[in-house]
Amino acid sequence: MRNFKKLTALVLVFVMALALVVPYASAVTYDDQEDINPDFAADLDLLYELQIIIGSDNLFSPKDTATRAELIKTAYVIEHGTYANPADADRYKTTNVPFTDYDSSKWYAGHVNWAYIEKIINGTSATTFEPERDITGFETLKVLLGVIGFIPEYEGYDQGSEWANRVLALADKTGLIEGIENVDFSRPITREVMAHAIYNTLFTNIVSYVKDTHEISNTTSKTVVEEYFGLQTLDDARVLANRYVGIDGKTKTGGNTIETDIYGKIAVSADVAADFELIGRSVTLYVKTEPQVAPPGFKITKLYGKPVLNNADELIQVTADDLTASGTVSIVVSGTTYTSASVAALSNNTLYINFLEDVDTNLNLVVGDNPVDLIVDGNTIKAVLAYDYTFVKLAVASGKVTATEFDT
Repeated sequence: MRNFKKLTALVLVFVMALALVVPYASAVTYDDQEDINPDFAADLDLLYELQIIIGSDNLFSPKDTATRAELIKTAYVIEHGTYANPADADRYKTTNVPFTDYDSSKWYAGHVNWAYIEKIINGTSATTFEPERDITGFETLKVLLGVIGFIPEYEGYDQGSEWANRVLALADKTGLIEGIENVDFSRPITREVMAHAIYNTLFTNIVSYVKDTHEISNTTSKTVVEEYFGLQTLDDARVLANRYVGIDGKTKTGGNTIETDIYGKIAVSADVAADFELIGRSVTLYVKTEPQVAPPGFKITKLYGKPVLNNADELIQVTADDLTASGTVSIVVSGTTYTSASVAALSNNTLYINFLEDVDTNLNLVVGDNPVDLIVDGNTIKAVLAYDYTFVKLAVASGKVTATEFDT
């Protein structure tokens, strides 16, 4: 999290029945959503909006495997930046390739032929491709490295017994396996893990080579998603308002918009506009923009996927059992234990919070059965307290936090 010039913090307390707490809501909700690893849910939002992966019959089937042909089609969609005309690959169906285990009547023939002539992937033998066989993790990474622009023969993984190890090493170096490092890539890859690898690919810089050499050129700084989809990545925007509430002098937007400190108001989906978890938080946005004269020199025309929380891994869980009526709370932050935070719930509208030393992190507390989402920068707290959608503004004086009605 960046350091703000003015030390601030936000407390979001949802004092309501669990069923009324606003849940994470994705841009796409599959019928088997509960089977999807929550760590990959935001990936699928963006992949769906870009029409890279859309599922079938409103099912994503996250634990199922994918075939070689299915991944190749996905690679084709990425490099062509659209899913609007999947038959576009048919022009490659009559391309001369050495494979005899499929013919031009197959839906995937054009995609596979394209991948072969673009040197994205080889066959499984001199005359076979096995398009309907499950694709392994190593094969998936090889294809995605090809999407980025790596040429197998230049990087030494086009053939030989060590090709898989070389693929894995290069994929690790380029960030393709971030978040899935413990996967066994020798086995068929599941759809949700494959989706995460594809998501990582989108934000990797495209590779090109110096003419007539195997030397990688540094002339491009565009990522895959910038080059093929025209998206821009905006880091470290802080969300100050949504449909229901605003902080730091901002008022609620009242509609399907959020307001950020850097980029102003942005049109969003209804679930994003109602997502209290974003308020006060630093997020990354994936957007399309158009130029404008006023700062920052462009305006956002469309947000893709949900805003992604930065530093989400800094959240520390403290359960109700860790709190007492007068209670001292032990909080572990980056390996350091802080026992100086005293928290007591005196009533629905009053809390006492006393930090005797700075804690620059996000803390996730629970008082009784009520979750308290606390973001702290130093000792100053500005907060919004939610009781059944009624918001209360908290003021801090001499360690005592008192509540007043907050305009909603």
